Amino acid sequence: MKTNKIFNYRECARRILQPGSGRDYKVWIKRLTGVDRNKRNGFAFEGEFLVVRSCLTENELSTEFCYLIYGEYDSGNSVSPYACLATFDGHGFLPSGPVVIGCDYALRLRDEAEKLITATSGFCPNQFIASLAPNQIYALRQHLIESYG
Repeated sequence: MKTNKIFNYRECARRILQPGSGRDYKVWIKRLTGVDRNKRNGFAFEGEFLVVRSCLTENELSTEFCYLIYGEYDSGNSVSPYACLATFDGHGFLPSGPVVIGCDYALRLRDEAEKLITATSGFCPNQFIASLAPNQIYALRQHLIESYG
């Protein structure tokens, strides 16, 4: 019988981001599906926020996605944003690069996120669909209707 492990997202973020002893203000994990290169902040990262309660289950996480782990921590004098891209191996999150500290985290992680999304999924539907002309989208739609009903 397979057990469904439970992951406390705040503990996962603290383990990955290693902010020291500062109090956490805002912590979230986002499953990434794409990158909007027209945006220069955190809104550049497309996908679903996973954290709607304090814990995530193993069934909510997938090895086929890239995740952005973000936290704001109080260092005593100010609140600093920490961010890191990670993958999930079935047992926990694995950082896929260095932790980035600072308000420019989105610009610093954007290119690597795009590469990692492509590597983990092998296919990025947002980029594929955006590259199609309207007549190609129509032809694809017709093909799918004919093939799959």
